[in-house]
Amino acid sequence: RMGGASSHSDGGPLHIPFSGDSSVSTRSHDRCQSDLGSRSCFLYRVCRHYLYCVVGGYVIVPGRLAWPGTESIEGGNARSFDFLMLAARNECHDERCVLITNPVGFRTQEQLHIHYRHYNGGGAALKHSLERHLCGTHGWQSFNKCGPAKARLYDVFPGVFSEVVAAHGGGSLANVGITVWLTRACGGFKTMILATTHCSIEHSISER
Repeated sequence: RMGGASSHSDGGPLHIPFSGDSSVSTRSHDRCQSDLGSRSCFLYRVCRHYLYCVVGGYVIVPGRLAWPGTESIEGGNARSFDFLMLAARNECHDERCVLITNPVGFRTQEQLHIHYRHYNGGGAALKHSLERHLCGTHGWQSFNKCGPAKARLYDVFPGVFSEVVAAHGGGSLANVGITVWLTRACGGFKTMILATTHCSIEHSISER
């Protein structure tokens, strides 16, 4: 569904329509600063004057600065990106929601963005697998999804990027894909994070 447009005088979120995707891209990291009119820079172009944008009713995009993607996030700045995951959760906060970021090489837009969608049958199966694996555990657990991965259960909604960066030694999240799930299967309303590497599971788990 195409959303309407609204902006906030405090530089807060801008709501605009969008009909793009996040498939494969290997464009340079400074593309949007040197070629603002590029199709791959649409998200940066429309959001750059705002704190963040809610695009098309399913994507959160940071504004003001050019942040190409997860490669922009590392130990020194991860905390400053955590509010974006919270914004995505606030847009989609029922148990059928999944929040998604894709790593380098698996997107067409050159600005960091977080998908928030309802999951499909594949997503339901993965969520149930995560619940079976994580309920009753503490800390990060080894998991297998398109290769070695890590998963963790939280009692509350955490600072997602900060937590994932710490789990990967404080380095860049360039090759890390993140999905965030809400569950009641483990007692109470809890959050599960799955961090995969060198792959995207977006299209296999979410409705489009």
